[in-house]
Amino acid sequence: MRIANYWETEEPETLNTGRNVLRHFPEAERLQVSTPDFVGRDGQTHTGKTVGVDLEPIHEKIAAGGDEAQAVVDFFAHVVGIEQEAKEE
Repeated sequence: MRIANYWETEEPETLNTGRNVLRHFPEAERLQVSTPDFVGRDGQTHTGKTVGVDLEPIHEKIAAGGDEAQAVVDFFAHVVGIEQEAKEE
């Protein structure tokens, strides 16, 4: 018997930016980033091309504290532009 994949058993928190779809699966500690969903020739909606990120090691680094934890936080702040917004205010 096959074990179900996390995306088949867990309902994600979803953010659709119009150009990307982010799906967070908190129980599985996974983040998926996809191109937009699309309707196929079969008339059904399909998920666009997707990359999954394992958040467990990231959570572990943050929980451990210290310089590595701050580096992780700083990286994500940089990626989404939070530090730039704070400087502009």
